[in-house]
Amino acid sequence: MEKINKQVLNCKKVETAILRAENILMEYAKNNGVYENFGQTYARVIEEKFLYSLGKDFQSQLKVKEKVLAFSRRMATYSPY
Repeated sequence: MEKINKQVLNCKKVETAILRAENILMEYAKNNGVYENFGQTYARVIEEKFLYSLGKDFQSQLKVKEKVLAFSRRMATYSPY
């Protein structure tokens, strides 16, 4: 299981958190390789923190979920080679 870098969540926008997590995970992958469920821990934590950041209505939540899902898919198919 990945250790979450607290700096990733120290922001106000979900896009910023995703960008920071991508940078950290890509650097990790270059040095250590990828593994099953790569990036899923970050995706869960980001979604949990930012789910209501755009508003409490369903459409706002859906936008956050779509962004986190896209991030999760990018990390699942990422290859540093």
